[in-house]
Amino acid sequence: MQANVWHCQKVDSFEKELVSKLIAVCLVRLASAASSNSLGLMPSDISFAKVFTEVKIFLRKITSTIHPGNFASCHFELMCRCAKYLVDIRPDRSFPRDKQLYRRISRNLQRKRAGRPPIIIDTKKTPRPELLPSANGVIFLLS
Repeated sequence: MQANVWHCQKVDSFEKELVSKLIAVCLVRLASAASSNSLGLMPSDISFAKVFTEVKIFLRKITSTIHPGNFASCHFELMCRCAKYLVDIRPDRSFPRDKQLYRRISRNLQRKRAGRPPIIIDTKKTPRPELLPSANGVIFLLS
């Protein structure tokens, strides 16, 4: 619904746009609730985005060419179409919310850039002693 995109310049027009988006959300939720009721499912089991698209198509239909007698048939057609868009539930699947991360993964850019090779530190070696005895028996302090 692009809730982060606003087309207004004044406060009163912002309020009108906000209310219109809230009405659209309510219409989509009502459509998904009605279509899920017919299937015996929860409204959250139906895809919000796809129902939103169907509601936009339905609103264009009823505002342009529909006669009052055809409203019931168009509404029934909307419910049938919305009932098809079930959410595919996969329990171990997650989706990143970071858009930049999503773009990097989709463009296969998540690998590191080529550059200077990393310095390999061998942690298995024992550290060198701070005192070093010489062949004469003299001890030197290393710094």
